[in-house]
Amino acid sequence: MRSAAKPWRRQATGSRTYGTFYVSPGGSSEQIHLYFAEVTNAFRVGSGGGLPQEGEDISLREYNPHALADALAAGEFKDAKTLIAVLWFLGRQETGAS
Repeated sequence: MRSAAKPWRRQATGSRTYGTFYVSPGGSSEQIHLYFAEVTNAFRVGSGGGLPQEGEDISLREYNPHALADALAAGEFKDAKTLIAVLWFLGRQETGAS
């Protein structure tokens, strides 16, 4: 999960792949891979926000499961990959899956 460590300045533990989906089935062969990893402040390796020298301006938003469900209900997430990840995560919370 090197990609998580770079913009968020946190190291992830125990990453697992949970699915792969097409960005635009029939229109593109591009796929997105859904990963899950525990990321906590205990693994903080910097302040986050991306690397300005690479033109990155990344905002980190942290949610607990209840606030995440509220943000979903309020329509805060506008892109498909985020919606899929949020719905997947909340579904696992409801079922108690690990």
